[in-house]
Amino acid sequence: MYSLRSFAIEKLRIMRRPKGIKTKKSVSKRFKITGTGKVLRRHAGNRHLAQTKNPKRRRRLRSAVVVDATDAKGYRARRSKLYRYASDAVDHGRQYAYRDRRVKKRTFRYLWQVRINAAARAAGLTYSRFIEGLKTAKCALDRKVLADIAATDAAAFNDLVNIAKNALKNKPAATLAKA
Repeated sequence: MYSLRSFAIEKLRIMRRPKGIKTKKSVSKRFKITGTGKVLRRHAGNRHLAQTKNPKRRRRLRSAVVVDATDAKGYRARRSKLYRYASDAVDHGRQYAYRDRRVKKRTFRYLWQVRINAAARAAGLTYSRFIEGLKTAKCALDRKVLADIAATDAAAFNDLVNIAKNALKNKPAATLAKA
């Protein structure tokens, strides 16, 4: 008859090693077993760039996390029943989540550019000339805010277009004066 602790040790022993970990000894260094038989892992990303992370995040990264079967919750077939396949599915899910957190930023920027371009062209200016005019006018609005203004408040966006046009008219005179 297995005790809960010996079951967890056996689980660690037969657990498939994560990618990049070569030996069972290295698995034993990376994972710990609690008295109740739960498997703990450490957070990644806590060994460098500490000055750029806020204190709450640094505190959270110092703590250990339970490797939990509920990470595979909602999966179907083998992925929800067998440890090895559930572990693989959770690993893949985390890789996709990491990748897609960055992809999301890209796709939203594309969306904002399309919205700004449509509104700027309706006002008689291209996207690139509009952004150039705003930079010349030292307007500090980012694309997210500009897209929101373009979608919700046409009058305010037309004011921004006029600011950009005036800055573009004055720009060649300013560059000729320097030369």
